[in-house]
Amino acid sequence: MKAVMYGLAAAGALFLVTPILALVPMSFSSTRWLTLPPRDLSLHWYVVFLTDRDWLDALATTVKVATAATVGAGVLGTLGGVGLARARFPGRELVRGFLVAPLIVPVMIMAIAFYYAFARVQLVGTVTGIVLAHAVLASPYVVINVEAVMRTFDVRLEWAARMLGATAGQAFRRVTLPLIQPGVLAGALFAFIFSVDEVVIAMFLSGTSAITLPKLMFDSITQDELNPVVTAIASLQIGMALGGVLLAEGLRARGTRLALARATGEDPTEARPARAAGDPPPGAAPGGPRSTEAEPLRLVRVSKRFGAVVAVEEASLDVEAGEFLTLLGPSGSGKTTILNMVAGFETPTSGEIYIGRRPITGLPPNRREIGMVFQDYALFPHMTVFDNVAFPLRLRRLGAAVVAARVAEMLDVVRLSELEGRYPRQLSGGQQQRVALARALVFHPPLLLMDEPLGALDKNLRERMQVEIRQLHRRLGITVLFVTHDQQEAMALSDRIVVIDHGRIQQIGQPPELYRNPANEFVAAFIGESNLLRCRVVDTEGPSARLVTAGGTEVWMSRGAAAPGHAVTLMIRPEALRLDGGDAAGATVRGRVDEVVYLGDVRRYTVRINTQETLVVRVASQGRPEIRVGATVSVSWDPMDARIL
Repeated sequence: MKAVMYGLAAAGALFLVTPILALVPMSFSSTRWLTLPPRDLSLHWYVVFLTDRDWLDALATTVKVATAATVGAGVLGTLGGVGLARARFPGRELVRGFLVAPLIVPVMIMAIAFYYAFARVQLVGTVTGIVLAHAVLASPYVVINVEAVMRTFDVRLEWAARMLGATAGQAFRRVTLPLIQPGVLAGALFAFIFSVDEVVIAMFLSGTSAITLPKLMFDSITQDELNPVVTAIASLQIGMALGGVLLAEGLRARGTRLALARATGEDPTEARPARAAGDPPPGAAPGGPRSTEAEPLRLVRVSKRFGAVVAVEEASLDVEAGEFLTLLGPSGSGKTTILNMVAGFETPTSGEIYIGRRPITGLPPNRREIGMVFQDYALFPHMTVFDNVAFPLRLRRLGAAVVAARVAEMLDVVRLSELEGRYPRQLSGGQQQRVALARALVFHPPLLLMDEPLGALDKNLRERMQVEIRQLHRRLGITVLFVTHDQQEAMALSDRIVVIDHGRIQQIGQPPELYRNPANEFVAAFIGESNLLRCRVVDTEGPSARLVTAGGTEVWMSRGAAAPGHAVTLMIRPEALRLDGGDAAGATVRGRVDEVVYLGDVRRYTVRINTQETLVVRVASQGRPEIRVGATVSVSWDPMDARIL
């Protein structure tokens, strides 16, 4: 590897030095064409030339100009590359084309154009003019390299920094910039070589006489030595690129304001109306002092629309202080959108969000004082475990001793004290998750958000981490808003569960309540496994009701609110059914086994009770002989275990 690096360094040095040694001396001769060696220059001439004080001064000035231009190109190119990678507007590819195209011939044309333009205002003989010209001309080298690196950059690292208290500028300086540094340095190297070499080559080849940058500095330059035709080409390219970016940004900002105004029904030019009666009191001012104790979270009729798509509709929710509440739903149900609105990554179309009595709806993420664990943990790869956990404390300008003590305490809580010097890539999935937890909790936030943090772990590790998260919650007593699509995970962790589908809250309750008494068919099907039968109530006899399924099978349940003639959906959990159980208050049907699945501690039987309907039955594997596919069985249940939805 070292040999390769040395080889690349030698090649770069050769590429940088060759034009200086070969072309520049030619510009001081009478030769007009590219001949090597020049007819009127001997090796002795080269030796004398390279020791000439005027030449050395010109060369030193050239290097200074190239260095200053490289710094300028690095700044311009980094901002341009990041902006181009993140911007989303119709003319993006056109702008990108203008920035990328100068990497070959057009940049040579633009070089001459800039010299011509500066010659007209008597700046070309100054270092300032040449530095400005080269900085703009060399910036595309940085833009294209930074944009390439940004394509692989995980924007959630910036989100994590914002959640930990960093401003947008701090997140860029401390997280984004160090991670895109290879692209910046590669672009800067090309920019430096360009500033020293390519303008030398371009001016040498395009001029009517052999002209190079050191020669110009040696003799001074006038506009008569430059070609005025190319000025318009360079101006058009740069003008269209900058104009396109400014126009797109202006239209995007205006469109965002108008869309928000239409969604909320407000005039964007008017002041926001006073809070309606009955709404929660405003409490502390936004950004005011925070508490290190657990605080409740409240959502009041929160909605979010993306154009015509309603992601969340009229969601109202109260999370008690110290409660572990889970948002549970399938992909696209709106649960992550709710989490992002609480975090500050999305702005509600309508409604209000409170932590305690403090309204946070309009606050940026870094002023909400909320901890967050992302699905992929979003650990900063260029920082050690210690530095990751210390990041939010250093943002708050705590002393080094306090930072060290707090980090040590939190790493001890998550049992990672011995790994504080490692980088995230050196940790297992479970260790990375514990680091993310420590980082999110070390600054004592009143609320912790967790966005499917166990999704990337294998089953055994996921179950172990569930236990650890639950124990950590009990120990710290923090308010937790957890997001998952895994029903078993939600049941194992939560004090209460909020079931969401199509942007609407379907039911809120404790895990046993949701499992035993689901509010509708969606909850019944999503929380655990259910047998759902479309039925019509035929009659009632004492405490029981007789129903007929859509397939014509008679079933029984407790009478409850069932009335003859009503069409209902009957729910029976698989574990409430028994095979070959005999008559149980008449709640027995006959069927044929269609499928048997062995799951270790239980077997899952699919029993066909008529041509249209099947029942799923779960029975313990131990101590029971396996029933074969095709066998005729009776399925029975206690009528009290059946529910009407």
